[in-house]
This record gives sequence, structure tokens and C-alpha cells, in this order.
Amino acid sequence: MANLSTFLARANPRGAGAQPLAAWRGGLIIAAAALAFHVLGAALVADLSLFPSSLDEIQHLSYLRWMAHAPALFPHFEAIPTLDDRATHWTAAPNYLNHPSPYYLALGGLDRLLGGSVAAMRLVNIALSGLAVAIMLRAGFTVLRTPREQAVFAAFLVLFPKMGVVAGIVSNDNAALLATAVVFAGLLRWHATGRLADAALLAAGLALCGWTKFTVFLMAGFAVAIAELPRLKLMAVRPRLARCAVIALGAGAGAVPTLENLARYGRPLFHPTNFFTPVAERTAVSFADYAALFFQQMAITWSAREPARPLEMAGLAGVLAILGLTVVLAARRARAGEPLTAPWIVALGFGLALPPTLALHLWFGWQAVLEDGYLTAAQARYYYGVWPGIALAAALLWREAPLRAVRPAILLTLALLLLASPALLMLVTEVRGDPPIR
Repeated sequence: MANLSTFLARANPRGAGAQPLAAWRGGLIIAAAALAFHVLGAALVADLSLFPSSLDEIQHLSYLRWMAHAPALFPHFEAIPTLDDRATHWTAAPNYLNHPSPYYLALGGLDRLLGGSVAAMRLVNIALSGLAVAIMLRAGFTVLRTPREQAVFAAFLVLFPKMGVVAGIVSNDNAALLATAVVFAGLLRWHATGRLADAALLAAGLALCGWTKFTVFLMAGFAVAIAELPRLKLMAVRPRLARCAVIALGAGAGAVPTLENLARYGRPLFHPTNFFTPVAERTAVSFADYAALFFQQMAITWSAREPARPLEMAGLAGVLAILGLTVVLAARRARAGEPLTAPWIVALGFGLALPPTLALHLWFGWQAVLEDGYLTAAQARYYYGVWPGIALAAALLWREAPLRAVRPAILLTLALLLLASPALLMLVTEVRGDPPIR
């Protein structure tokens, strides 16, 4: 608790002494409650959900155990096998994961030390995810003025429906969430101070993203690029140019796994054959039909339990409305000649990273249709990479939105997100005796 107190004291850019004691205590309670909620939801998933999770858990576990057996910084993905569902024997099925290796190398060694315990590996993943949430909480609290704004940010942050589910299983997404957290913290600090140390933090986050997951690297890259666009005219200033070069070096380091894939496979990611359907057996679809299916799958996979129910999907509509209103309000401020502060720039950077990432995701999915006849590439859980910016946008709207209806709409969206959260769904499942989440 002392460490958490220090964390929140440092989170106030004016210093702990400049903040009223009641507000400081309020921030401490909010951070502790948000982190506890996230960890509780993940722990319920780890304890009550079936193994292996349907979210590729056996593939992640297989990959890390193969790295313990045959470690390689740039593995031959086509040679990685898959364990059986009891994780006791290797099968002939190829592993379709194509993520960079560091998470698997690190946890493969740890798994061996811990005797191959799946429960222990799930706890390690909860720790990774919890650390990511703590970093994002600290970063957001540095730029939010009141406990109410902090509460909105913290609640949104931990109510991304799939985040708690993934936190409770063995998944590289937990390392990618940690990398996202470092980019979020680094980008906020970089735009607030412009210091070399903060440029280095942002660079480290970009490198971590590139070495954990390609989609997260894309989202982080788009967020940084969009946030930097308004400041391009400052690029010629020598001190800033040197610091931007540090960020570019981090991005370059993060691109190394993608460049390796391009050299080896001729494409940014290894293309597995697990989902290939013979041409004669495929369902003929047009691009328009596939696009409709793609976005339908996004909605269906939104909740902690799939398929998402209509009320749970309504939370997704609220999130998109918040993002749209943030863009509108920022545009109005820009037209009025009001400079955008660091939190607004970062929220917009992450939020506006969503459309280009979605477009690329749709394009990759369409290529899978053409090459393999594979129709189910869309997953809402991939978009935790933009979520901290959306949570920050909600808090900024709470502070500054001119319409009276905005705050009730934000509270309604939070309530709908809670309905889709793993902690609530796991408890209801256990009480009612429903089949466990898988």
C-alpha cells in the first residue's frame, strides 16, 4: 500500500503537496478499486473457466513450451506444433500463431521452472496484465484534475470486456497490453514535457509493441504518428529533431520482427494453413458481404462471453459515440484557435488509430477469404491497443463536454460495459450453474 501511495503521489504533476489530502486519498481509493476489479475478474477467469480457453490458449501454451524445448529469437513458425487439449502430448497439428518470440521465450523458461503448471502460468499472466493496468492508471492520473475524472478514466480502462478474460489465461496479449501501457505513458509524458527521457520511454514502448504483436505495433504506430502530426513544423528544431530520432529508433527496433517475416515469408506475418478450405467447398462471398460479416463478428465478440447479447453490444455503440464526440469537440476547439493539450492529443491519437487499423484488419481478413476461404478473422479483443486513449477521451468529455446529456450517457455506457465484463459474467455463471466460459 505504501508503494501505491507513492505511485499516486508522483502521478500528480504539481506534487502531492499541491493536491488536497482528500483528493489524494480519493485517487488512491479509485486506483486501488480499479486494479482490484481487474485482478478479481482475471482471477475468476483463471479459476473458473475451462482449460484451454477458446481464445487460443493451447496455442500460446504450445508456443512457449516449444520455445523452452527449441529456443529461437526468430522461430520457424511453420515448425511449431500444438499440444493436445490436456497439454500433455504434442500433436501433428501445426500451430497457427505468428507472434514474435520474447514472451514465449521468457514464459517458456518460467513454465519449466514452475513444473509446467497451467494455473501458475495463468497467475503470471494476471501479473503482467495487472502491471499494465497500473501503468496506465498512473499515466492517466497525471493529467486528470479531479477524482471524478479519474474515476471515469479508471472505470473505462478496466471495463474493456475481453481484457479481464485474456488476463486470466495464458496469452501473449497480456505482454502486448503491457507494451501498449508503456506507449500510452510515454506518449502522454512526451507531449507534456518534450524531454529526452520521455522520448526514450515512448521509444521503448514502440519497440516492445513490435516485439510482442504486429496489430498492437500498428495501433501504437498510428497513435504516435497521429499525435505528432500537429507538431511536424517543430521537427526542424534541433533538440526536438534529436529526440524524435530516438522515437524513430524505437519504432525501427519494433519493426525488426516484421522485416524478418518479410525476408523469410515475403509478407509481414507468417501465413498458417490451418484454416485453408478447398476452393470447391468455399462459400462464395463478395467484399461487401464479407465487410458486413466482419463488423457483425466484431459486435458478436465484444462481450466477455460470446456471442454478445444486444444489451452488451449497446455498450460498444456508446464507446463509438464517445470517440466520435471527442473528435467533434477537438475539431471545434481547433477552429476556435484553442491549442489542444497533451491529454487531448493523446486521446485523439489513440482514438483515431482505430479507423486505419480496422481498415487494415478488414483488408487482411479479405485476403484470408481469397487465399484460404477463411471467413472469421474479426475479433474485438484485438483492439485493447487503442482502449487507454478511449478511456482518457471519456474522462475529458466528462470534464469539458458542453451538452448536459453527455455525463448521463457516459454513465450509461459504463453500466453497459459492466454487463459485459468478465467479473460479473463469471459470478453469474457460477451462481446459476451455467457452463463455464471457454
